Amino acid sequence: MKPYWGEAAKEGIYFCVKQKVISFNDKFTIKDEQENDAYYVEGSFMKIPKTFSILNAAGAEVALITQKVISFLPKFYVEVNGQEVLTFNKAFSLFKRVIRLMPRG
Repeated sequence: MKPYWGEAAKEGIYFCVKQKVISFNDKFTIKDEQENDAYYVEGSFMKIPKTFSILNAAGAEVALITQKVISFLPKFYVEVNGQEVLTFNKAFSLFKRVIRLMPRG
């Protein structure tokens, strides 16, 4: 099934995250628009705060995502080269997953 990229996808590069609903390890793949593997994600297991490493095809870490420990709705911070570049959180929604992105700077 081809992913839906949305009406707002007019310019730039877009990615699709495919993650299993039930999984005991936090490993999944990020695919590009042609459905090629673009990045790999490895999550920490039983670690507080929860972290996810974004790896390129060579296995080098390109970004680190850290989940805020105490928050009403899940909130995450994205770091690239040790600098926080983006914050995102899951917004309250009854019927679909809504994620709000807030870039730094």
